[in-house]
Amino acid sequence: MDPQAALRVLTEACEQLHSSPEQANRVLEDFRQSSRPFEVCKYCIDHGEATVQFQAVTAMRDAAMREWDVMEEAARLELVEWLLGKSLGGGGGGGRASSSASASSSSSS
Repeated sequence: MDPQAALRVLTEACEQLHSSPEQANRVLEDFRQSSRPFEVCKYCIDHGEATVQFQAVTAMRDAAMREWDVMEEAARLELVEWLLGKSLGGGGGGGRASSSASASSSSSS
């Protein structure tokens, strides 16, 4: 699914959680069950509102648990680096470059 389209669908589903919970939950559950949703999840985390971000993180967690053993090592490493970058530095996607930049800035203090 196109990340921008997914963001629109998830945003709409999150907005409908109170007015049409069955339909909204169906959309969200389908998203959580999607195969290899990592790039879409990253986009939604970077561009979505808090409820969409929560749903994207949940989908990413579920997919990682479900697919970890069949993922290539490079894909697992990239996902871990993105998650660490996002949680530690807020930017994500920086991987080793962000880590080394952080290390050099803290050692120069």
